[in-house]
Amino acid sequence: ILIIALARSYKNDIRRFWDYAFAIGSAIIARFVVATVIRFVIPRERPFLALHLPHLLTDLESAFPSGHTIFMFALATGVWFRNRAFGSFLFASGMIIGCARMAAGVHYPSDILGGMILGIATTLILHGLSDRFLVAKLA
Repeated sequence: ILIIALARSYKNDIRRFWDYAFAIGSAIIARFVVATVIRFVIPRERPFLALHLPHLLTDLESAFPSGHTIFMFALATGVWFRNRAFGSFLFASGMIIGCARMAAGVHYPSDILGGMILGIATTLILHGLSDRFLVAKLA
């Protein structure tokens, strides 16, 4: 859905395009940089491994923070700056994804909460940096 919004905004409003591109970029940084570094520093077994439960998933990567949740909350925060309704929808989707990950036995509630906080914080930090350095350079 976001890719479609990005493509449509490119034709109509270049500022909206860059806002959505920023949201996608911050979500990618949150998931593949921030979460990866934290998982390296704080290894944590997934619940199904810690409790020795049979499971269909074979993901043995560290559980903290939830990659799905950090991505969705970073994305939702970035979109929320441009479109509050769509951002709120993405926040709600992130909550549903987080609950589903807990129900599947692959995350603890703290993994989800950590993903939420870190996703929002990553986008807010990147937003502040972009306002300080990029907008100043363009003005």
